[in-house]
Amino acid sequence: MIIEYRAADWDREKLPFLAEELVERQVDVIVAVAEASVNAVRSASSSIPIVMPFSGDPAGSGLVTSLAHPSGNVTGLSLDVTPEIGGKMLQLLKETAPKIRTVTLWWKSRFASYPEQVRHMQASAHRLGVRLNEIKEHSLQEVEAELAAIDRHPPHALVVMADPPTSAARELIAATARKHRMPTMFSQRLYVDAGGLISYGPSLTHNFRRAAVYVAKILKGANPADLPIEQPTKFELVVNLTTAKALGITLPPGILVRADEVIP
Repeated sequence: MIIEYRAADWDREKLPFLAEELVERQVDVIVAVAEASVNAVRSASSSIPIVMPFSGDPAGSGLVTSLAHPSGNVTGLSLDVTPEIGGKMLQLLKETAPKIRTVTLWWKSRFASYPEQVRHMQASAHRLGVRLNEIKEHSLQEVEAELAAIDRHPPHALVVMADPPTSAARELIAATARKHRMPTMFSQRLYVDAGGLISYGPSLTHNFRRAAVYVAKILKGANPADLPIEQPTKFELVVNLTTAKALGITLPPGILVRADEVIP
């Protein structure tokens, strides 16, 4: 088996050219990470099978006809979770840092599953006595501008719903939070690996492993149109002990016991 790797380095304008390259090489299957990559490959080929390790809302965004019967040449896994996870994230953050009163929430409204999660987070904030301030960003430049604003007027805590711009700036976000001793909650663990405090959400590692199963089935002759989209089944709570110490936070025993991984 020969594996061809391509990366856009967070530059969406490169995606069509990278997709064309792979199509010209007549590869047997393409694993496309994130919705923008999937769309780029779909535009380049309607016949080469495409496997998504994750997608926010594949049916709602038009990547597939339905989760049960994708049709077309796209299949794989979704990150579409029950909306209650938004409230759960804020509850875990409040349990980790009980003194927080104002929380800045960073999210991207174009992700179909996020608005309902945010509504649950708003309801949770009301119950927990927390004021929630929302930031909706769309680019890496906006992320950097908002971080500069946070630098001037830091909130008590920060919640980030994962998307490509904040993922690209995750180390800068973590550094800003540590500077102001600000607890952070993320929806994906890669932010915690970069120095964030805590994350709760679907396991991307698990999704990538499951994507390999889809690739294997397709290479053995399966039609992607007949392979149902798989929704998240494994969730993980990850905490960064080094960051907690830097923030002056003693992680509660209840959090440590429930954590799937504690980064030393």
